[in-house]
Amino acid sequence: MPASPAPLTPSRIALAFLAWVLFGLLQCSAVLAFSTDHSRWTATLTFYMALAVTWTLVTVTVDRLDGARRGTALDTTLRHALGFLAATLLDATARRWALALVEMPPVVAFPITWLYFLDLNALQYMAVLGAIRVMQAQRSLVARSRQGLLLRAQLARTRLQYLEGQLQPHFLFNALGAVSELAHESPARAAAMLQQLATMLHGALERRGEEITLEEELANLEPYLEIQRMRLDDWITIGHETPQETRALLVPRMVLQPLVENAIRHGLAGRSERGRIDIVAARQNGHLRLAVRDNGIGLRERSPAAGHGIGLENIRERLATLYEGDWSLELTNAASGGTSAEITLPAREASARIDDADAQAGTGMEVGQFVDFARRHPWLSVVGGWTLWGALWMQLSYAFLKARGTAIPPFGRMVTDHFSAAVLWMAVTPLMLLMGRVLPIARRALAARIAVHVVAALAIGALHGWLWHLALGTGGPAWPAGFRTTILFTMIAYVVILSTMHYVRLAEWLRERDTEDAALHAELSEAKLRATTLELPELLLAELDSLSRLVLRDPAASDRALADLGERLRRTLITTTP
Repeated sequence: MPASPAPLTPSRIALAFLAWVLFGLLQCSAVLAFSTDHSRWTATLTFYMALAVTWTLVTVTVDRLDGARRGTALDTTLRHALGFLAATLLDATARRWALALVEMPPVVAFPITWLYFLDLNALQYMAVLGAIRVMQAQRSLVARSRQGLLLRAQLARTRLQYLEGQLQPHFLFNALGAVSELAHESPARAAAMLQQLATMLHGALERRGEEITLEEELANLEPYLEIQRMRLDDWITIGHETPQETRALLVPRMVLQPLVENAIRHGLAGRSERGRIDIVAARQNGHLRLAVRDNGIGLRERSPAAGHGIGLENIRERLATLYEGDWSLELTNAASGGTSAEITLPAREASARIDDADAQAGTGMEVGQFVDFARRHPWLSVVGGWTLWGALWMQLSYAFLKARGTAIPPFGRMVTDHFSAAVLWMAVTPLMLLMGRVLPIARRALAARIAVHVVAALAIGALHGWLWHLALGTGGPAWPAGFRTTILFTMIAYVVILSTMHYVRLAEWLRERDTEDAALHAELSEAKLRATTLELPELLLAELDSLSRLVLRDPAASDRALADLGERLRRTLITTTP
């Protein structure tokens, strides 16, 4: 899930205002540079400062629009289309009001003003939206990296808690005690029980993802159930109601064993007649409902602490981490007596499983998809983007001339004028990319780097204007005032491209750093896990395998070996328990 957009704080609003003020100063300087009358410089400055205030308000508005709850792609497009329309109307109103304020009332109608600056406003709106999306992408990447870290750390803690909590010493002692009793009465059953215990420990140590299918979860649970059947053969019945349609759905790993153990230890405690545990699964309204039901004493007869142990707390934490608010875990009195522990979680097929690498690599945001496409097809993105811009620019120029009643040039001339500018923008784009690679934005010498980029943007904009002047063969001065707008466009495009490159670098840096942090934290958790489980289970598994053969050959010797193993196990678990 993408991270929610960060609201604009007062400091960030002030920074946005400062950026628009600097942009206004550049425009003011350009106007004065192309003008022979500098007597009204205060009026010109006032005009562009009014626009700086206007576009600061637009920035805040766009941030609020994009921060609204995301819907479909059509919803997002419509929302920003309305936002863009409102921004252009506000810009046209501000321009006319500012002109009147400095005693230079506009001489054209409002629609003419609106149309004339529509292309510039479109580029400015795109720049604002792009900057906001870059910040969102940054927060999303950080959030996804943290989520991956939490899942890995939670998985490691889950395995640790499983071996410390679910495989508690008394359970192992009971299991080994039951084996010791069976060693004389039924060596074959004792050997089978040891094998099931080894299989269960193998499952606890396997490295897998945080989610598996219900089919796999039931298979992993079976050794535990088989041990219980061997221990309590005349006392317990375990049933399944898990339709095939539910078995391909994803569930958290090791989610059923704590519920079954809880039912045996608490729900069926004190019964004098045969107990029953049912594992039930059903798919309802896009959710999977898992329940473990017993016919025991029910919640009313339990002690206050029952049902709130490490196993259930473990499940709650993992459900909260995996599914956020879309889950539930309830313990209730079953209608037929006993207790029902029921989990509800989203019904997702195995094909929807997300690997750790995918979770860390993806941003889940449109800006990430655009950047990935641009990196795979750079020239297609440059050529296609500027070609589309040239076509839209020509259409806007036609609409403006039509509305003003000005003579419209021949179609061929309009194509030449507009697409020659677009082609030149394609030509200078590699220069922008080169500047972004050579001098990326960084904390070190930040002010100097920004100053260099401002100069580079002006130089590239001037180069574009000069080349366009040569391409059109326009007479008059070398720097006709009409090229001021194209220089302005080039500068904004420079900022957008530089920001995009900065986003890519930042995203890669965040991935590397968060991956390193995740690896460190995961290694730390897994180191704790290995400290308590790696040597012990490997030793235990080897001895269980040896004992399963010894009990068939020499029950008396196996009894002594089981007692020795139990004592060493008790000392090890006591010394490694936090």
